[in-house]
Amino acid sequence: MGLPQQSWYSVDLSILIPTKGRTGQLQTLVNHLRASIPSEISYEILIRDASPENGHHIEGAKHIYAQEFPGQAFNKMAEYAQGEFLFPLGDDMRIYPRTIPLALTIMRGLPQGTVGIPFHADPSFPCHAYLMTPEMW
Repeated sequence: MGLPQQSWYSVDLSILIPTKGRTGQLQTLVNHLRASIPSEISYEILIRDASPENGHHIEGAKHIYAQEFPGQAFNKMAEYAQGEFLFPLGDDMRIYPRTIPLALTIMRGLPQGTVGIPFHADPSFPCHAYLMTPEMW
């Protein structure tokens, strides 16, 4: 059950995580995402961290230190994202295993030019996202 690739995007999904002061828990979040996303889905994880640079390196993500507000961080990540879709995620959240495949199926079924949708994969699991397409940025 592979998802169709769009040749003009580098990856299916860009996961955008703005953060500040939670550097210590970011590796756990990235590990959770890597374990939860099926292998047939290509993705990148972008983190912009407003904490003072402390040399902490996050394996499996593009982690940049930048002193800015979360909205600015999100906009910068959206500019550099390579994904067909953007998936903003809080730095303290976890996803249900079917979240990403279901979100991609829904987004690919929407009319061209749809900016975003509120999304909740499982009401019993505390996670939500607002998915959007990058060309609207």
